[in-house]
Amino acid sequence: MSFSQLSCTVAMTVSVLATSQLAQGQLIRAPLDTGFVRTSSISMTVDELLGSQKTRAEGEPLLGPGYPDLRIAEVQFKPVRYRRMDVTNPQTGERSKELVWYMVYRVIPRDPTELAGDSRDDLVKKLSDPNLLPQNQLEPPTRAPLLLPRFILRTDDAGNQQTYVDEVNLEIQRNVLAREFRNRAENLQLMNSVQAITEVTETVSDSDPDELSKALYGVAVWRNVDPTTDYFTVMMTGFSNAYRVLQNADGSTVVEHKVIVQKFGRPGDEFNQQENEFRLIDKARLKTNGDIVVDTDSGASTYPANRPAPAFVNRLRAQFQEMEAAGELPELSWPMWEYQPRPKANITVPEYDSILRNAKNKVATQPAAQ
Repeated sequence: MSFSQLSCTVAMTVSVLATSQLAQGQLIRAPLDTGFVRTSSISMTVDELLGSQKTRAEGEPLLGPGYPDLRIAEVQFKPVRYRRMDVTNPQTGERSKELVWYMVYRVIPRDPTELAGDSRDDLVKKLSDPNLLPQNQLEPPTRAPLLLPRFILRTDDAGNQQTYVDEVNLEIQRNVLAREFRNRAENLQLMNSVQAITEVTETVSDSDPDELSKALYGVAVWRNVDPTTDYFTVMMTGFSNAYRVLQNADGSTVVEHKVIVQKFGRPGDEFNQQENEFRLIDKARLKTNGDIVVDTDSGASTYPANRPAPAFVNRLRAQFQEMEAAGELPELSWPMWEYQPRPKANITVPEYDSILRNAKNKVATQPAAQ
């Protein structure tokens, strides 16, 4: 079987499932309970599964690491909340009241090949065929992939977008654990983003009768968030080792990683802040008449094209117009997996492009000696 035949076979096996997964986000997910209201599920395309096994044309993004090194986790989370807490200054020892934003989450490592359902065994067999491995053999990893949780909150209001990276504060962590889990707190470990760093050696099957018992629980904490924020996005990184390498128009290299994105609305004010004002934004779409409809967990809002709208909606409108121009349906839903530039990523491997593209050039036949 040629590589092109393999690609077609794999595509026939999982493309429908993978496409459905991207659209619905419900194929592989543990049950939601005890206040957890959303799940990222998992999504993976055929090209991502193939990784370096696929020959790629010039200009086409490079995807990796591919099967069997590809990892992804399902992340479930509660709504963002805040609470005024006593926080100790580590330098002076003084305690003061502070409004802290936080989000509780749990992580379940998954096997992306399970997206193929009943065809999984056939898919794994084809992906593992030694006769179809790349000519450019890659060195095996020296250790298992790491779960590296990192949560970035970005404001989406008018003006400059501000970003806040989740912080480690054991005092706040203990307060959140007591508040969120109460009688379960003694038997549950709620980790910060440093404590949660761990090797991913085993995955949890979708058929496991007790998936949640194998989940890791954590909390993301943000301090000093602008109290006037009405719309914001939480980006959850470190839950997949999938990457994408592409070239900018100027020839520079961009390395992107796969992240989970969830958008929120908060139609309150900075004077009387109530955490029940937080709204999970589920969907947004552009109607044929130019209106944008935004669905949240509490209802829908319509923003006509000829009226002033929040900066968040104006950014959506520009994005939808680009999607329409590219022939795509102008509609988005959250949470979603997407590729975003990885800050300060730099590739130092010589001729990495040729290695990762895995071009299967035939060696020219040498003329016989006279």
